[in-house]
Amino acid sequence: MIESPSPFAKPSEGLRIKDHQTIIPRPSTDEIAKFPEQSRALLEKIAAQQEVFLDRGEYKIDTLKGRHFLLAGATGPGLGGAIETAARALAEKEGSVTVLARDLTRSLGYEMGRQMISRAEQAGMGNRFHLINDGIAAEGPNFERIVTALIEAGADEIIYINTIAAAHSGLLPGYPPVYVKDVDEEGLFQWRLAPLSESAIEGTRTIMGRLAVHFPRSLEAAGIKVALTCYIDWRGSLDVLS
Repeated sequence: MIESPSPFAKPSEGLRIKDHQTIIPRPSTDEIAKFPEQSRALLEKIAAQQEVFLDRGEYKIDTLKGRHFLLAGATGPGLGGAIETAARALAEKEGSVTVLARDLTRSLGYEMGRQMISRAEQAGMGNRFHLINDGIAAEGPNFERIVTALIEAGADEIIYINTIAAAHSGLLPGYPPVYVKDVDEEGLFQWRLAPLSESAIEGTRTIMGRLAVHFPRSLEAAGIKVALTCYIDWRGSLDVLS
């Protein structure tokens, strides 16, 4: 076992310890029924807050108007949804937005996507807005659908932003334990992260690593110039502050 001098390698005295497990929650019937309204309210809140920032003159983003945006994982309620809202506003008159998602039909992300499509239609964006719910791919039929959508939108040069959050929190085998502080209904506590399974490790490496990076190279090979790449969002850490 590797020994680490990191303060995260030892538990903090006096704090409860909870063993972390990756659990995908299943929404209840009542929660599912609220998703459409929640997605509508969230997108409106995002747009209103962005207008406040722009009115203050703190952000100079006019050079991004009319550009073509390819956003992977942008139907989430966090950074993805915020960036999609901004990109859609920048491309409302010229340019385009292509969103890649992979949401279950009974999920907030899926309803966020439906709201985005509706708002793009209301803005008259037509085929300059696409939402493809087949996930990201660097080859095969799914990749061909992405290229076709970009060509249809006139996107010969794109800004590629990857906000996919598909990582697992945990440790590689043989590494020392890690303790991460968090807050629940009972107050402050600390997670004890467990070693990841081989499937979890490979899934993270593939989606968040190899595929995310190989994808823009495949686009270039298909004749779509990538002017800018940006990788953001959750990368498997429970340490929100960092």
